[in-house]
Amino acid sequence: MKKLSLLIAMFIGSIFSLSAQSFEEYLELAKQGDAEAQYALGTCYETGYGVTQSYADAVVWYQKAAEQGNAKAQSNLGYCYYNGFGVAMDYKLAAEWYGKAAEQGNVSAMHNLGCCYFAGEGVKADITKAVALWRAAAKEGFDRSQYELGICYCLGEGVQQDYAEGLKWLRMAARQGHAMAQSALTSLGEKW
Repeated sequence: MKKLSLLIAMFIGSIFSLSAQSFEEYLELAKQGDAEAQYALGTCYETGYGVTQSYADAVVWYQKAAEQGNAKAQSNLGYCYYNGFGVAMDYKLAAEWYGKAAEQGNVSAMHNLGCCYFAGEGVKADITKAVALWRAAAKEGFDRSQYELGICYCLGEGVQQDYAEGLKWLRMAARQGHAMAQSALTSLGEKW
């Protein structure tokens, strides 16, 4: 129960201030190998929530949780490698961590791995794989993938061109507030 209370405290962090005492308790769980606590500490260090912001420290905790199979930590670790946050920029490692998280159904990782395949960053460029990953994430409601998939259908990139299908995905993204999808539809004279 104590562990659950600490987890809830961490995720409500944007509303309430995390006390030094609860942070220390959470740190103790992470040191004992609790992957969810390690992931949460990585997030705290990445954002500067309750601690001095440090990408290097975020990477340490994400790595520990990621190695235990925590998909959120794997995705965030991939993001750190992709952007060079706290580590040397390394697209290959980014793609590897995104891939591990994507295999577990993490939609953010699916999307980001799709971007890697599209651009050939860390992996051999493969638009068909990019589209497949974006489609999987888009079906889960991930607006950024819905946008990318919509653009691919409109332009015929990696798929048979299908303007109606492209507009369908762009509208889904736009209705979730995706600004680029809204702009694309507006510029095409389409309602969203």
